[in-house]
Amino acid sequence: MARVSEVSYDDVARICYQILGQGKNPTFPPVYAALGNKGGAKVVQEAISRWRRSVVEVRSRPGVPESIIKATDALADAIWVEAIKSVEQAMEARRQTLEAEALEVRAAAARLEAESVEKIAALSGRLTTAETQLALATQRIANLVDQLADRETQLAARDQTIASQLSIMAEKDAERRQFLAEIERHDVDRRDLLQMVDQVRQEARALDVANSSLTASLGESRDTASRLRAELESVRGLQNAAEGELKVVAARLAETATSLNAARGELKVAQDQVMEAQASRQDLLRRAEVAEATVAAIRSTRSKSRPTLSKRQDRI
Repeated sequence: MARVSEVSYDDVARICYQILGQGKNPTFPPVYAALGNKGGAKVVQEAISRWRRSVVEVRSRPGVPESIIKATDALADAIWVEAIKSVEQAMEARRQTLEAEALEVRAAAARLEAESVEKIAALSGRLTTAETQLALATQRIANLVDQLADRETQLAARDQTIASQLSIMAEKDAERRQFLAEIERHDVDRRDLLQMVDQVRQEARALDVANSSLTASLGESRDTASRLRAELESVRGLQNAAEGELKVVAARLAETATSLNAARGELKVAQDQVMEAQASRQDLLRRAEVAEATVAAIRSTRSKSRPTLSKRQDRI
């Protein structure tokens, strides 16, 4: 439900004249207090504005007493001074707000830039470490590949040697069998034959031992080759992980650079706003100077017109 005003324009005008008679400016706070805080604030403000317009109209009428003219002049001056103060206070508050916002933006940009520098330094360190690890892993892989190639060459040579020795052993075994067959076919001296048989058997045992040793060595070489292959696969996994870490670090560096550019853009906008506010304040100050000059001119004109008004009053 809307609030019903408890005061009229006449009540407001009467109190305004009372305050003006006391040499004070009838603004809203004292008028509203004199009314006992009755009525709506908007209604009282509109009534005060209406009364001020009526006072200006009364002053322009002929035969108005000098006291009323002085009072209306004082009221107009007070209103103009209050208006200028209000504008200056608003502009000063706006300037301070923009400067505070600019300081906050600068501080935030400085913090962001410092954090970005720290992040870039940390990421650069991690990038350097990752590159070093990648270089070491690459070198280790190259060394392992060379070792594996050497071992495979050695294994191939050893296999060839074992094959050659096995071929020789097979030939000697064939000769032994042939010799034993010849012994059976020919009747020779038994002692010499036994010595020859024993010698052949010893040679056969020696060949068997050599064959076992070569077979064990071949197995050991193959185990070493398997271990080297497994180690090579592990190092390749480390290389892949280092390359992935390198990509992540590069992406983070790009994100940090983007955030830093955005903060610098916000700082530029805030600085432009502060400059705009300062320009507006200078413009208002220039207008205030022009207005003061206009008021001075009006006062001068009033001073010149007062003798004429006095002559009119004498005639009346």
